[in-house]
Amino acid sequence: MNYRIVSQQDHVIVKLSGDVMGGPDYEFFHNRIRDLVDSGYRRFVIDMSTARWINSTGLGILVSIFRTIHDVDGSMVICGANKRIRGIYFVSQLDKVFATYSSLDEGVAAVTAA
Repeated sequence: MNYRIVSQQDHVIVKLSGDVMGGPDYEFFHNRIRDLVDSGYRRFVIDMSTARWINSTGLGILVSIFRTIHDVDGSMVICGANKRIRGIYFVSQLDKVFATYSSLDEGVAAVTAA
């Protein structure tokens, strides 16, 4: 799983790329999210515009960080997912859990308005 985290003044952009399937660095990734939450960040945008695929482990990762953020009354949106990934959200019914947007700009606007 490849990712890049960019902290902005009032939100965090997490850019996931390639195949989102977990892996050995998942724990480090989740700890980074927890550290950001502990330092006061409450608004997260998960940018999947360069992600090709997600499997059940990757979905579990998204649910896990969603819970971490939600537990502190934070908000998380997902943006830029391709048609294949959106289909997986639909089949797994996570489209009812995650707010999703077509573009990064839309996702940032939604999360900063919350």
